[in-house]
Amino acid sequence: MGAPRLDPRTRTTYLYISAKSTDLAGTVLHTFLSSRRCSRTQCFLAEYVLADQARRLSEEWELPERLQIDIDVLDPNKLKQLLERLEMEGSLDAPVLFAKLRGYCEDVLERKGALVWWVDEENWV
Repeated sequence: MGAPRLDPRTRTTYLYISAKSTDLAGTVLHTFLSSRRCSRTQCFLAEYVLADQARRLSEEWELPERLQIDIDVLDPNKLKQLLERLEMEGSLDAPVLFAKLRGYCEDVLERKGALVWWVDEENWV
């Protein structure tokens, strides 16, 4: 996890990155873009492209491992909130990536014993 701080006097951005970070480049990229007020979709897409180019996507889900680790530690309520935000923010801008993220979140919820109910315009999913 990273946290940015902007020094207004020098206009320098300082990024504080946890020593526990498993993917330094992805963490720095995501944190920097977030500090520049890029949308979550833009941050996730940039991190996805970086991991893809570095051949660091997970085999099973084809997602950056750092994103999967961040998702794994969320409690079921936070996971459901993330799923709702993913639906609102990025499904049109990045449908493939967000379908993978949604699938992974649903899998984690299932492993944690939490049910997920989706309502589309026609059916319960």
